[in-house]
Amino acid sequence: MRWNPTASEKYGYASHQYATDIGWATKQVKQIYNLYSLLDSYKLTIEVPKYK
Repeated sequence: MRWNPTASEKYGYASHQYATDIGWATKQVKQIYNLYSLLDSYKLTIEVPKYK
């Protein structure tokens, strides 16, 4: 993942630009699953954009 340090300075939080590894998402699934399994509960919110 390539990070945008300018956005971090401007907005106060990290912002990604793009993943440089074509398999990045696949390689992260296990780690993301492990993190979510540590939570007792969570609320998943999906925002679907509506284009004009």
